[in-house]
Amino acid sequence: MKLLTRLKSAHRKLSQGESLFTVPQSKSHWDKQYSTGKWDYLLEGQPNISIMANMINKAARHSSRIKVLDVGCGNGALFHELNLSKIDYTGSDFSSVAIDALTGCDGRFINAPVDDVSQLDDDYDFIIFSEILYYGDYREWLNKYRNRLSKRGVIVVSMYKTWRTTLIANWISKTYRIQESFIVKSCLRRVAWNIYVIR
Repeated sequence: MKLLTRLKSAHRKLSQGESLFTVPQSKSHWDKQYSTGKWDYLLEGQPNISIMANMINKAARHSSRIKVLDVGCGNGALFHELNLSKIDYTGSDFSSVAIDALTGCDGRFINAPVDDVSQLDDDYDFIIFSEILYYGDYREWLNKYRNRLSKRGVIVVSMYKTWRTTLIANWISKTYRIQESFIVKSCLRRVAWNIYVIR
């Protein structure tokens, strides 16, 4: 029965010209979720976020200074795990509630939709897409942000494992050079993430 319902939904979306790979959400949707604390648990630490933070912190230890762009930074879960002494951090998010909560933190925070790069004025050593590619045109987003990489910069993508993200990951592997990949599991939440470091 569940399968039949999913197939009907997929058929309806396809017949209306919608994508099966994305689940777009409005600004008001995200503002409501952040104002009600739906994503506060992320601040308690998540394995995928810790892996990305460790990767960035390690690179910062071996550099004079690095620039990080966290696209869809939300409530700053990654930001709070970074050692900022050698990191210039920029976080952007569609939710003004999430960005307002980060006011006063030691970083630059931009309230903008993912497809708006007009406020970005740097090239970045790390561009992070953590759990956001399935909310819009991931092909356009990755290609647009790829142009904002520094000479040795990388894009880091984290996605929890579902059929949808498997299809996105397949596209990534055909389009980009994967430098590293990880599978991270949380026994408590019974979820797994794929992390890709791409160029």
